[in-house]
Amino acid sequence: MLVHDIPDASVSAIGERLACESGVNLCYRRPRVPPTWRYNLFCMIHGQARAEVEARIAELRARLQLTDYAHAVLFSLTRFKQRGARYA
Repeated sequence: MLVHDIPDASVSAIGERLACESGVNLCYRRPRVPPTWRYNLFCMIHGQARAEVEARIAELRARLQLTDYAHAVLFSLTRFKQRGARYA
């Protein structure tokens, strides 16, 4: 998971650009939770190896001119199988 702190006026446009990128499986906006969580744009990037994902993130951030915005990369340690919604 790649998270960014994008100015509110720009987050929709940047989110749309990220969502169209190859390798970005999910991209969405969430509200910040100050003071603990400053990030408002989330995007999921899958890969086989950590180095592969880190290189893709660096390339995306440079090409889309996101390097001036704070970000964090959150790697999961467990692989979860996604399934459709189940209703009781």
